[in-house]
Amino acid sequence: MTKRAFGICFYYLLVFFLGVGNLVAQRAKLDSLLKVEKSYASKGDSTHITILCKLCSLYESVHLDSSQLLGQQAVELSKAIDYKPGLAKGLSCIGYYYNAKGNYEQSLEYFIQSKKILESIKDYEAMSEAFNAIGNCYIGYGKTEKALEAYLEGYEIAVKYAFKNKQSIVAIGVGNSYVELGQYEKALDYFFIAKSIFEEQKAGYLISFSTLCIANALSGLDRYEEAFEYYHAAIKVLEEINHPYGKAAAYQEVATTYQKVKDFDQAIHYYKKAILLFEERKAFDNLKKIHLALARCYAEKKEYEKAYWHHLDYAAYNDSILNENVSRQLLEIEGKYEAEKKQQEIELQQVMLSEKDAKLAEESMRANLLYVLIGVVLFILFIFLNGYLNKRKNNLRLSQINQQLEHKNKVIEEKSKEILDSINYAKTIQNAIIPPLESIKHFLPESFVLYLPKDIVAGDFYWIEQRNNWLFFAVADCTGHGVPGAMVSVVCSNALNRAVKEFALTSTADILNKTREMVLESFNTTHDNIKDGMDISLIAMPMNESATDTSRKVMWSGANIPLWLVRKQTHSIEEIKADKQPIGLSHTFNPFTQHEITLYQGDLLYLFTDGFADQFGGNERSNGKKFMYKRLKEVLLSVQELPVEVQKNTLLNRFNQWKGEFEQVDDVCIMGVKF
Repeated sequence: MTKRAFGICFYYLLVFFLGVGNLVAQRAKLDSLLKVEKSYASKGDSTHITILCKLCSLYESVHLDSSQLLGQQAVELSKAIDYKPGLAKGLSCIGYYYNAKGNYEQSLEYFIQSKKILESIKDYEAMSEAFNAIGNCYIGYGKTEKALEAYLEGYEIAVKYAFKNKQSIVAIGVGNSYVELGQYEKALDYFFIAKSIFEEQKAGYLISFSTLCIANALSGLDRYEEAFEYYHAAIKVLEEINHPYGKAAAYQEVATTYQKVKDFDQAIHYYKKAILLFEERKAFDNLKKIHLALARCYAEKKEYEKAYWHHLDYAAYNDSILNENVSRQLLEIEGKYEAEKKQQEIELQQVMLSEKDAKLAEESMRANLLYVLIGVVLFILFIFLNGYLNKRKNNLRLSQINQQLEHKNKVIEEKSKEILDSINYAKTIQNAIIPPLESIKHFLPESFVLYLPKDIVAGDFYWIEQRNNWLFFAVADCTGHGVPGAMVSVVCSNALNRAVKEFALTSTADILNKTREMVLESFNTTHDNIKDGMDISLIAMPMNESATDTSRKVMWSGANIPLWLVRKQTHSIEEIKADKQPIGLSHTFNPFTQHEITLYQGDLLYLFTDGFADQFGGNERSNGKKFMYKRLKEVLLSVQELPVEVQKNTLLNRFNQWKGEFEQVDDVCIMGVKF
């Protein structure tokens, strides 16, 4: 958010706090004053004018047009009886009306007239408020230095005469002006003054407002830890009093600061909370900015699909705002035309009455009437022509904007295709490092591999290598899934191959130790302390075992992944624990343990990652829960006597049945080997 946008945003937030924060009480006061006003309506004295001004102030947050009419009535009555306090207040009410409409120039004229009258009658409290209003007008059309001058004059008056209520409000204006000028330290001084006064008055919603101002100023000074403390303090108060607009603005501000410090997860969290509240109020301008910010956050996180959809939402809201503005302009043109048309009709009637009363000659009357009619027709034609040209201009502008949006959408589609093509090429590269199933069947005829990547490319992979009369096979789970996980899997698979081929290692513990060493070397070429790595279950089996055909000894080591062993004709799973450390950077850095296992004919080994057990789904009773390892064990025990391909199909069907309509949460990889 720019500094100017920050100032304007918080000025309107303050107006909202003061105007809507106690709406029920205002409605009660309004009903009471309306009854009193009726009893004074025929008098037109100073008491009646005072009541009109109070009604005008209350209507500012209830019905803006009524506020303007009441202010105008107060001005006319005050002029009639030369009542200067009422005249100043009435002019101020009209100024607030034009300020709320965004007509800052006309609003400024009324406030300056009001200030001059207040100076003449020495009403210093109202003068402080008038200077604050003048500062708000200058903020509205970007004259920050002029705004600061006005705010400081109002602040000095409030301090001099100890008007605490005015001092706190004007202090916010001074602080926001300094923020826009980049003088954050000075801004903090005034924000803390305002907060102190609000705390004395126990004004909870105003305390939270000043706290937000302090947080934004701290953010401007890059003092982010302090800024977040104030943000969350403000949010806590706003959530306790359930102030919807205040919460939405606070969520948007803290999200913007989280995005600034590249904490994109927190930024996304608070942007989404703000969206829910702004959607209820149809705050399209806020929604447009938030969707653009979310698109940028997801792009930074490499989640390009989400970034793409939020950018489309941004474009849609941008288009809605543009259409709304164009429609408003057309309605204003039509309104002006109708008003001028009525005025012409009134003038025509006045001319006709004047001619009749003066008893002019028939020829003179006809000539004058003809001239008037010609003038009216020409004027109407001019209005129609001008309206047509403006409408044509607006349509041309809309067409240009639509063409720009179409071009941007086309660019996004091209970028999305490029990203998808890159991911598909990454899949081709990953397929080159994953052994074909025929290779596994060649060495392990009684085996199966269930491999279900979550995305096009995966972080899980299976691996097999035959070297010097040893057969090595493994299942691995690399950090993440999708493109990041696939990149890590390439590094880890390459390290496994080098440990076996280049360094000729046969001990599973030595292989994992060497693999960890090479993975850390690959990731520590920068100073970023990358914590990516791999969990793995690795088996080494001799190809020329001299024991009888009914038994065989294998070596196994695991990093965070256990090994499951099912003995023939048993109905339980023996679990061999893995070392609680990954292949990568971790708090523990111990040598890996090697286990020697004797296998007998008919025994089953299961190597797996956590994707199957972590999948959400289930029936109506267990809807939305994880599958869990307990259920996986039950499934494996139920199929232990079946052929391995039947086991694989059973696992696949059970996974799909459990997942149902839920999204797959992780890559799935299970290898079963029967001896």
